[in-house]
Amino acid sequence: MNLRTETVSTVLFGLGFNVVVPIIPDQAPQHVREGLARQRLLLLTGQCPCGVRLTGPNRAQRRQMARDEHRGIGVWEVTPSHFAGCPATHPDITGETP
Repeated sequence: MNLRTETVSTVLFGLGFNVVVPIIPDQAPQHVREGLARQRLLLLTGQCPCGVRLTGPNRAQRRQMARDEHRGIGVWEVTPSHFAGCPATHPDITGETP
């Protein structure tokens, strides 16, 4: 699946972020739309209906972000993992074979 993304501003853990999230295609099957919606929810709100929650940046990451802020950047790289069975983990989205 060729997935398009967009950048959205949000506040998580009291910090402002620009987050790259998937765009949900109108023509996609329902299970793909649901999975992408859950990926967006987790990245924009910090939690998914499957129960997974993002943990905030640790102290070292927050300090690095603060140091980089004067250059106009502050990167916190996140690779969220959803619980098994969550629509966000469907092979049609992840590209993995079941």
